[in-house]
Amino acid sequence: MLQILSPKAAGRKARYPDSKKALSKKKAALCTRFPAPLEVLGITLAPPRQGKVEVTLAACAICHSDLHVIEGAWGGSLPAVYGHEAAGSVTAMGDSAGDYQIGQRVLITLIRACGTCPC
Repeated sequence: MLQILSPKAAGRKARYPDSKKALSKKKAALCTRFPAPLEVLGITLAPPRQGKVEVTLAACAICHSDLHVIEGAWGGSLPAVYGHEAAGSVTAMGDSAGDYQIGQRVLITLIRACGTCPC
């Protein structure tokens, strides 16, 4: 299992529905080397930083730009999890994470939005 970051070392606090939960364990399609097939592995995530949320995905798309990265065309640090077109629910929140709520359904996209207009 890959530990992305230790919350104790990072000194972060996050709001989880279960306050005893310190780390979030997920399965992810991980890119561990270029060019190579993705590997589905267990990973451990640190709690979300200030202003960030953790989203458990219900669906995720891999687009052509992700394929370029996986093939090593654009480089990058590894290991990495790709996919910027997704839908899921908020499962943890860092401090000052806005008006999100645990369990709220959200979309993740590469296109940035102001978050205030209904578009």
